[in-house]
Amino acid sequence: MKQKRLSLPLLLVAVVMGGLVYGAPRLHAQVPEAPFTLVGHIETFTLDTPTDVFSSAKMTVNGIQVVIPRNTIVVLPAAYFTPQQLFRGPTQGSVMTQSGLALNDPNPPPVAFETTLMGNIINGTTYIAGLVYISQQSLNTSGGYIRQIDYTTGEMCVGLSPTPATTCVAPDTRVRINDPLGRYGLADGPAKTSPDLRFTVDPDNPTIHAGTGYPMCVPRVAPPTVDPQCPITNRPKDAGGHSLTTWAMSGPDIVPPMAGLPTIVSCDTLRQTCDPTQQAPFVVGDYIDFAGTFTEDGTPTHPDYVSAHTINASVGIYTKQGVGNTVYISQETTFLGTGPINCSAAAECQAKIRMVGFTTDPSRVTSNLVNVYAIDVDRNGVRRTRNLLLGQSKKEGFFGRFRFDVAKNTGLTPDGKGATRELLVSIDDNGPMPDGTLVPDKLNASSRLKANGLMAGQYVAPNFDYLFPETTLPGASLPPANLKCLAFLTAGWGIQNLETPSDTTLLNIPQLAPWPGATVPPASPAGITCSTF
Repeated sequence: MKQKRLSLPLLLVAVVMGGLVYGAPRLHAQVPEAPFTLVGHIETFTLDTPTDVFSSAKMTVNGIQVVIPRNTIVVLPAAYFTPQQLFRGPTQGSVMTQSGLALNDPNPPPVAFETTLMGNIINGTTYIAGLVYISQQSLNTSGGYIRQIDYTTGEMCVGLSPTPATTCVAPDTRVRINDPLGRYGLADGPAKTSPDLRFTVDPDNPTIHAGTGYPMCVPRVAPPTVDPQCPITNRPKDAGGHSLTTWAMSGPDIVPPMAGLPTIVSCDTLRQTCDPTQQAPFVVGDYIDFAGTFTEDGTPTHPDYVSAHTINASVGIYTKQGVGNTVYISQETTFLGTGPINCSAAAECQAKIRMVGFTTDPSRVTSNLVNVYAIDVDRNGVRRTRNLLLGQSKKEGFFGRFRFDVAKNTGLTPDGKGATRELLVSIDDNGPMPDGTLVPDKLNASSRLKANGLMAGQYVAPNFDYLFPETTLPGASLPPANLKCLAFLTAGWGIQNLETPSDTTLLNIPQLAPWPGATVPPASPAGITCSTF
């Protein structure tokens, strides 16, 4: 709808009548802080102190310059980096004068990169971010059928039809998993290099998986030769020799307790050997959704390809039901409230959580063995779990899907801890883990290591969606984003050095500076009070 403009003569009449002013806009008083969320292409990106690994930075998005404070951790689809580490480029070498992510860089990227910046406008003069996310395009997802797999490069050809192809030509898409460690197949091709180490898969929590969360892979050798870490035998066949798209890896057939769903046949019934402790391979004919970065390698006939960090296959892989059996789980969507600080009579504040995920054993959901934990991390890198829901799992229509949806609950943001950066979903056959349990003692247990080093029965992921206070009265002053209730921003955070996977140096990350708020909070957990209703 086009906005109507007031003509100049009418405007003069409206403003000046007998010395009185009519129709003039009411001026709002300047507030010390107001919230903002910017989503758009990165136009400029500069470091303030290139020699400082924690350097502050400035970024321009939609024509608006935003201050990125010192000590910021930027969240990518499956990795964390400081702004300075992003300037080490795709190879993570020496710090460069450009990140290669901004449209106005001397050597701009072939496709624009998108950022989401959340923070506060301070004193009507400066945008200061508290949360920074970067991806090539956060909602850019493609899909199609695997038409060809090149086992010498680990590359898949994805197109409109499941009909096999002999060569990959447009409009089919070349898809290669950005996997420098080789967790899901070849280490990103024969050269064992990644086109961009900043946008890789998650090597610990499967971002390459089936619809149920079962980890998948591309065999490193052509079938019928068996890759022991990605065995083709983990794709059972029907009587006609066609690879199944729904099956159970072991145990008896599964009869879903839901009307209209067929029995899920087991490898044992088929008398075919399947190993639930190993990944399942993609095969020609699978339908996949994939996301990653658009890049090119100079191939004359088809130079463009997608370097994928996420693949979700339309394949239903289930595991033997019941306590004690190997099981996999994944997170899909999470929303986490930040608490009631900065609330007023005209504001709605949230301390709630909503999470949707999938598991290969739906019986663990109905038995309330699925739990959600906040992971509290101090500046020394000590990681502790905090049970948020204590077994309150809820089954949904998709067989294997679970959902947690809990309204205001002080347990989500207790005093001294605040909302966390990471959340864990875990299947706990022996009951939920107590508060304060060290993560390494429970979650990295060797008994959970399966599938080429991936963890079974748990999934850790950063939270991408925080629920900040919102006004309930249109036109009222907007409540600022209560970033002080994010403990990792206020009290700091500790994490392994992110530059190389083999570097175990701890990065001791202090509070953001400048603070993205009108008042700087105490820089300790004791100063966080976000749970009073």
